Amino acid sequence: MDLVASIATAAATVVLAVLAYLQIRAGQAQAKEARAQSDAALAIAHEQAAAALTVARETREAAERQWQPRVFAHAWHGPVPGDGNNAAPDEMAVRYYLSNEGTGPAFNVEHGVDVAGTPHTWENRQWRTMRAGEAIPPIPDPVRQPVPDSPLVIGVRLTDWEEDIMYWTRFENLLGERFEVRNPPDATAPAQFRRVP
Repeated sequence: MDLVASIATAAATVVLAVLAYLQIRAGQAQAKEARAQSDAALAIAHEQAAAALTVARETREAAERQWQPRVFAHAWHGPVPGDGNNAAPDEMAVRYYLSNEGTGPAFNVEHGVDVAGTPHTWENRQWRTMRAGEAIPPIPDPVRQPVPDSPLVIGVRLTDWEEDIMYWTRFENLLGERFEVRNPPDATAPAQFRRVP
């Protein structure tokens, strides 16, 4: 009887060991499957976050295109020697006007000219706002004449004068982003539009 009990105990131990082994393997398989599901869920979450960022970026870019100002400083009949009214007699009077040719308002508009790479700014430097389509000085009759009757003027000393001129503006859009437009005096070269810090 002891022998039968020993054999039964040994058999039961083997069966329990096999069951324990099978349970361990099943637990490992479940853990592996849970990790795979977790990794898949994480990958889906990353894809959804990336898609949401793409939608947000595209929405912002669409809003920016819809409300983007583009303020140009245009030459106004070219520079002339100063006569005491437009600039001092020892200066060149660089004449220009501003126009917002974008689709939205511009804020904190700075403007001026670079002569041979040296910046010169208009004495009052900045306009707080410019509506889309607005010109400074105003254009009294756009149908008759597409430029203002009078210009903004910057006096550049004759000792600093060179024909290398670039008109420029810096301004902000509705989102507070800052931009610069650099516009050559002639239409042979394109204006440069860029975001600035």
